[in-house]
Amino acid sequence: EMVKRGWILRNTIIWHKPNSMPSSATDRFTVDFEYLLLFSKSKNYYFNQEKELSVDGIQNRNKRCVWSITTGCFKGPHSAVYPEKLIEIPIRSGCPERGVVLDPFFGSGTTALVALKQNKKFIGIELNKEYVKIARERISLLK
Repeated sequence: EMVKRGWILRNTIIWHKPNSMPSSATDRFTVDFEYLLLFSKSKNYYFNQEKELSVDGIQNRNKRCVWSITTGCFKGPHSAVYPEKLIEIPIRSGCPERGVVLDPFFGSGTTALVALKQNKKFIGIELNKEYVKIARERISLLK
């Protein structure tokens, strides 16, 4: 749908969850990953490439797009809170300092927390009023 609306899909990142919840399904494999999608509105956009050690540990290389990051725990009524570590790199790479990060599925406000810690602004869109309340409470703890 984003592509139909004029956005350009630049990357598909796979979030591998090494500690994912087990599944009791007997007719399929347990899903232990999710997608993160990197879109831009134009061909020319801000991107600060991240580096990582190569497999042999000798040289830096461009960061790969399969990330193993453990899920966190959240003691609130939101069941799909992702860890801050998951979005630190996308926000740092895709938004300049004092830039604006858009999260169209704002949920509990994790994107806002990471954006603020990186000296960036944010716009969050969330339909669930309970989640908005949770996000506001979490954000207020940073100030």
